[in-house]
Amino acid sequence: MDKRALREEAVRAGGVKWQYMRATQHSKAYITDDKGSTVVNCSDGDVPAKCAGFIAAANPATVLALLDELEAAENRIAEVESQRRMAFMACNRWADKLREAEKRIAELSHHLQCAHAFIEHTEAFGYEASNGILCCGDAKWNIDESKSALAAAGKGE
Repeated sequence: MDKRALREEAVRAGGVKWQYMRATQHSKAYITDDKGSTVVNCSDGDVPAKCAGFIAAANPATVLALLDELEAAENRIAEVESQRRMAFMACNRWADKLREAEKRIAELSHHLQCAHAFIEHTEAFGYEASNGILCCGDAKWNIDESKSALAAAGKGE
């Protein structure tokens, strides 16, 4: 359906409402515009009475209103589709951050396991065997400095 052409035809037809008029005393029926001018003479047999009401209802003003509603709906669909694309991209970014966080958690868990093993080692062999350095994977901490920093943090220094 060419909506632009339909809109142009509705405007060319006057862009106004039509109504079905029947004069029973003369057996005449017409579709008239809002000024009372005859648009279609239904008495000549060209338009069956059962179709005249529909033709009157499907007037240029109604067609223009339907086209306006359709255009508004299409614009809303485009807006929602744009929002859907942005939400999809945001979800992908959050999924990436989740994967990074899971990877970091795994790394920290590994360090924690190493620290636990180190503690067990120093308990078994004594603090001196560690040379005062805590090694967890690729991370190294000076035990005395770490204790001092933790103590200071606990005091709020």
